[in-house]
Amino acid sequence: MINKKNLKNKKNSIKYIYKITKSMEMISLSKYKFLNNKIKNSNKYVNLIYKLINNIHFIDNSLIKKKICTKRILYIVISTNQGLCSNININLYKKIILDIKKNFFLKNKIYFFLLGKKNFLLIKKLKKINIKFKIFKKNIFLYDISNCKINGITNQIINFYKKKDNTTIFIVNNKFKNKKYKVKIKQLLPILFKKKDIKINYLYESNKNKFYNNLLFTYINSKISNCLLNNMVSEYFSRILVMKNASLNSENLFKKLDLMYNKIRQFNITKEITELISNFNIS
Repeated sequence: MINKKNLKNKKNSIKYIYKITKSMEMISLSKYKFLNNKIKNSNKYVNLIYKLINNIHFIDNSLIKKKICTKRILYIVISTNQGLCSNININLYKKIILDIKKNFFLKNKIYFFLLGKKNFLLIKKLKKINIKFKIFKKNIFLYDISNCKINGITNQIINFYKKKDNTTIFIVNNKFKNKKYKVKIKQLLPILFKKKDIKINYLYESNKNKFYNNLLFTYINSKISNCLLNNMVSEYFSRILVMKNASLNSENLFKKLDLMYNKIRQFNITKEITELISNFNIS
């Protein structure tokens, strides 16, 4: 027979799990709503900066340094800092490995700029399948997206691009759109320009090259910020779904255990009453 005390302990533990998962769901929901509003403004800003660089490129392409071929690949990989967010990181790593095998395997030197605690899983996967790589920078990115941190990351990326000849830089993150997240691998540098007939003339107040370098820094900086925001929103949305399922499962399990507990309790009460009645009849 099932022990009533053990069943009560199980029931209480499930109740605590339900409270934890429900609170985590609510916290993730509030953060998701806050960051989701930020993304809209960030997207507009990135598009505006890109249009400006695109226009300048077609007006005066002497500012853009042309690269002949690709010898080095740098992946800026943005993962999550915490777990409990389904297979969001696993899908990201699978996409990177497929991209390396398809386009760059045994042809180029591959570097990684890692943002997020969970990127140690990517290193393990790459070592297992014998892909040669170097870690350019391993940075545990915290959830406060402060300007000084992103500025430092942007400077490191631009310096790497300028020092290493024939380098192509990609940024990999989860992009959130229409309540879904997908892994995106986009080329960050050199910038891919759209061919358009633009009739705009700009007047430069300072040195052209200095102006373009500042504009390039702003674009890379805003692009990284945007990708970080998208990845964080994807993480929180994924955690909402996971915690919601966990809350429902724990609630259902609690109801089953509660019903079982009540049945045992009722059985014990009935047993005691029948014993009392039978003793009374005998006497």
